[in-house]
Amino acid sequence: MPQAKAKLLVLILLSAFAFGAVSAGFAQEANPAATPNDQSTQTTTDQLTQDNQNSEPSAATQQDQTAGTAEAGARNAAEVQLPSFSYRDTKETSFGRSLVLSIGIFPFAYFYTGFVVDLSRFAAHNFSTSYAPWPFKTQYSVALTDSEMWIKLGIASVTSIVFGFLGTIIK
Repeated sequence: MPQAKAKLLVLILLSAFAFGAVSAGFAQEANPAATPNDQSTQTTTDQLTQDNQNSEPSAATQQDQTAGTAEAGARNAAEVQLPSFSYRDTKETSFGRSLVLSIGIFPFAYFYTGFVVDLSRFAAHNFSTSYAPWPFKTQYSVALTDSEMWIKLGIASVTSIVFGFLGTIIK
């Protein structure tokens, strides 16, 4: 019976990793143009910097600017276009979002699952000090069995995937 549970948990864990790999592939295929071209952004920034450094105002230019300040300001504002880094401009897939949330939630889920497993073992063995939960463990405490470790890993994986999907749905 413990081997069947372990096999089930391994299957769940492998499916979670497969889900992550597939969703990462979908995220890359669905949005190949979402990442800005770093080279073009860098050259645009370099050109703007050089233009600002090379344009020292002469007396004639200053007179022209004072005569048509509104025109010059509107013309300069139209020329400069900074790249947009807003969240709305990114084309994010729901699978990619749920993958990122699941990966971020997993360490917390693993920690709290371990704490709950320790508490349940402590209660199941009539509060014996050799089964004390995590902060009170000593070198003489009973270690987790293989099946308990797999259960802990499986529950943490499933919990992180569920919360990742919930986060995507709530978005």
